[in-house]
Amino acid sequence: MAEEHPALDIVNNGLPLLAIGLKVLLLVSLALRNRMLIIATVSLLAIGLAVLIPNLAGAASSAPENAERFLRVATFNVWDQGNIRAKEVESFSRRSMPMS
Repeated sequence: MAEEHPALDIVNNGLPLLAIGLKVLLLVSLALRNRMLIIATVSLLAIGLAVLIPNLAGAASSAPENAERFLRVATFNVWDQGNIRAKEVESFSRRSMPMS
């Protein structure tokens, strides 16, 4: 769903679960009436929300139409020792990487 609603991508980072957990911890600390635990929990909750809320704003900006591509990701299954295509993978990697 992150393609339709980019703000939902933060769920992958677990930030909403962290915020919920800290709210539960705050309720427990309030029930226990432990001042130090309340202060620590409120501080952690404030930090967690400070990280979470700005990420709800939406998607990152898109690259301009003619922007240079700078990242290419490729994966190859080469764990098999009998892989006869290992040389082809090496050749592809060498051709694909720009020399600096």
